[in-house]
Amino acid sequence: MFTSKKLNHITIVIAVIALVLGTFINAQAAPLPQPLAISSPAQSVQLTFSPKADSYVRQASPTSNYGTNTKLWGEAGTNANYEINLSFTVSGAPGPAQNAKLRLYATSGTVDGPTVYATNNNWTQTGITWKTRPARTSARLDDKGIIASNTWIEFNVTPLLSGNGTYSFVLVSTSPDSVSFSSREGSQPPQLVLSFGSGITPTTTKTTFTPTNVPTGTSLPRTATAMPTTSPIPATNTLAPTITANTPTSIPGNVSQTKHFTANETSYADSAAIGFNVHDTGMSTSTINALPAGSQAMVWVGIGASNCSATLSSTFKSFVLDNATNPRLYGFYLTDEPLDDTCVAAVTAYTKYIHDNAPGKKAFILLTDWPGTYAAYRPAITNVDLFGLDPYPVKDGTYDSTLIPNEINNAIAAGIPLASIVPVFQTFGGAGWDAPTATQLTTILGQWATLVPNPPLDYAYSWGTQSNYLSAALVNRPDWRDIMAVHNK
Repeated sequence: MFTSKKLNHITIVIAVIALVLGTFINAQAAPLPQPLAISSPAQSVQLTFSPKADSYVRQASPTSNYGTNTKLWGEAGTNANYEINLSFTVSGAPGPAQNAKLRLYATSGTVDGPTVYATNNNWTQTGITWKTRPARTSARLDDKGIIASNTWIEFNVTPLLSGNGTYSFVLVSTSPDSVSFSSREGSQPPQLVLSFGSGITPTTTKTTFTPTNVPTGTSLPRTATAMPTTSPIPATNTLAPTITANTPTSIPGNVSQTKHFTANETSYADSAAIGFNVHDTGMSTSTINALPAGSQAMVWVGIGASNCSATLSSTFKSFVLDNATNPRLYGFYLTDEPLDDTCVAAVTAYTKYIHDNAPGKKAFILLTDWPGTYAAYRPAITNVDLFGLDPYPVKDGTYDSTLIPNEINNAIAAGIPLASIVPVFQTFGGAGWDAPTATQLTTILGQWATLVPNPPLDYAYSWGTQSNYLSAALVNRPDWRDIMAVHNK
């Protein structure tokens, strides 16, 4: 379709793991020579805080204050923007939160929810106005799509919470379809919910597995990379029980707030029918607006070695301005597997233009394990919102169980936050890679779900085949489509 994705060079010689969420494989192959371990989580301590201040501000009334309103309103439009500000004081925290959720109760729904950012603390509930609202101090922390009325919504703000102190947030809408939440003066005030380990040392249990289709005597060529101590991911040698070989009725990683993207589509209606709601398009407003109901577009830009200028094209700039508030536009697929740092300046320039002119629209790039690229394109340099990682584990008749966790570790160590990582699932065969079995695809989903829970977006590559390149894809694998339909629910 619009992305001409080039597969990477990964060399894989290994055995399969199978991950968990309630199902088991009855396999007959030899056990892995290096059995992975499952760590029992530390006992959790949870703290819940109410806001010390909240309000919304309104662009059309730039000097008005709405701090005593029982509702918090969000909306985007021409001179009709509403933003929601909240502030919490955290005390009694034993250290950085292992998990932090900003929870709000939606009193009215929307087809496209707001994005959350951190702000400075220089504001008060009864003093804040559009003109005096605080500056944002972070990249996007989390984003929501469809929100139903009379439901609790949770935003992942874990990267921000470092311990005791005051934390402020702003919710920014990109849709003209307004949304409202209960304020601290309302019947369901917002909450900041923090989870911590209790300090009890976790136990580790070695577990041996019997993966399918693994030749006896194969060994793992890669050693597990130690994770950063601040990483919320389990240790690289963490594994859970195996999954059933039958098509399950519940697929690991099925999270309602995660959006689901696929590329090289032959029919938007067909991919939407199994739950894909972000679609691969070009810079065509008419195509975007004609997508199936509930769908959004990921627009291919295609920065690459032959198109790596930091001078933006007039076509791109015009398209961004024309669709800045279009709720059918999700974001921009800027580049695919850059080989080196040659295009960092271009990616940074395109991302800045998107953020400056279309707030809330995502800048997405796909990275593989080319040396140095994780660090070169990290958000501290480029301000990119979402980073797809594509460690494809099925090759040469084996499943490399270390590949996915190793690449996640490497990305985090290079400065890419867990909350910005987009899992990329191997739904293809060809170009030197094996087509996964149904069991292996389920294992891929489960492994990603364990290591990157509740991502803002996931990516199944690929929907369509490519001549002389990919011979198997979702379009001609009904068993894969059945699995992805359950995952995408």
